[in-house]
Amino acid sequence: MDTTCNIMEVPRLSILRQAVIITTSMRSIARKRINSSNITILLIVVLIKINYSTTTTTW
Repeated sequence: MDTTCNIMEVPRLSILRQAVIITTSMRSIARKRINSSNITILLIVVLIKINYSTTTTTW
C-alpha cells in the first residue's frame, strides 16, 4: 500500500510544478500585455482542469 501511495504522489508533484511554471509564464505575459483579465480567466480555467484531473485520478 505504501508503494502505491508513493507512485500516486509523484505525478501530483509534477502537475503542481507544471502549474507553477504556467502561472509564472502567464504572469510575465500579463505584465507585458494590457488585457491581463483574460489571462487570469485562462489561469483559473487551467487550475480547475488540473484540480479535476487530480480528483479523477485518485478515484
